[in-house]
Amino acid sequence: MSIATDKGKGLLALGTSTLFGLIAFYTLNSWGPIVILTISLTIQEILSNTIFFGEQSRAFSRRLGSNDTMVLVKSKIGRIPTTALIFVFPFIISAAIFGMISLIVQHSTFSFLTGSSMGLIISVVLLGLLIDPVVYVFFEMPFWDTWAIIFGYLSILLIAIGSVSEKSGESIFLIFLLVALLNVRQTFTIQFNYNENTDITAFGPSMFALFIAMLPNLLVVMEIIQLGGQ
Repeated sequence: MSIATDKGKGLLALGTSTLFGLIAFYTLNSWGPIVILTISLTIQEILSNTIFFGEQSRAFSRRLGSNDTMVLVKSKIGRIPTTALIFVFPFIISAAIFGMISLIVQHSTFSFLTGSSMGLIISVVLLGLLIDPVVYVFFEMPFWDTWAIIFGYLSILLIAIGSVSEKSGESIFLIFLLVALLNVRQTFTIQFNYNENTDITAFGPSMFALFIAMLPNLLVVMEIIQLGGQ
């Protein structure tokens, strides 16, 4: 499959999932950004795996199934439980992360996680979907390469999430943030899960969207600089 075809499919997948995200944003606005982002990522995952990159998704499953570690697990617990384990692996990691957070951090910011079972479930699903593009690299790449990929990906996510502030909390900027997160996740999924080579231009939509989303914060920085000079 040519790179041009992959880019076209990637743009279609991004555009379709973004469209559903916008519909969710305007119809379920009262549900909050976390729920809307979770819905958008779920739709993106379904569309990518079944319509736009169905062949690559099946090839990825076969690669994982033939991995030495998975073959060993399969011999211990059977094929169906192993398949289920592969599917829920990102969510197991996500649940473990939130479990550690809830034990270590006692802060009102995390009341959404600790005070509501539904809130915790949504957060686990959200984080699981976000980290899905990189959790399997341990099975296919050298140890140090995997950490470089994981922290590079997480750094982009943190920059995007960290762009949200009082200034950038308006709907239009949250929409651009949604597009940025969808595109970053999709690009890493295509590169590392679907094993299709991408280039730097694949990050174009997310970089543009992230630039727009962070513009209000530029005013905050300018105010700080101006006050510091007085």
